[in-house]
Amino acid sequence: MTTRISSLTVILDHDIREDDVRSLVDAIRMLVHVADVISTPADSIGEMVALTRYRDKVIPKIIDVLLGKDQ
Repeated sequence: MTTRISSLTVILDHDIREDDVRSLVDAIRMLVHVADVISTPADSIGEMVALTRYRDKVIPKIIDVLLGKDQ
């Protein structure tokens, strides 16, 4: 039997002001199967955001240096 998914979490690449993120929230709400979109204040899941940003930005740079692509 396949696992059922009840929600997805979207992590932004940087903190966005509440009034500036409105169009993004509205666009996600228009997707098929989306019941609601809940904004999370920046300090609520800070560790997850920091780790995700670290993984996406810093680790590739470290790999480039290790492989000699940063010269």
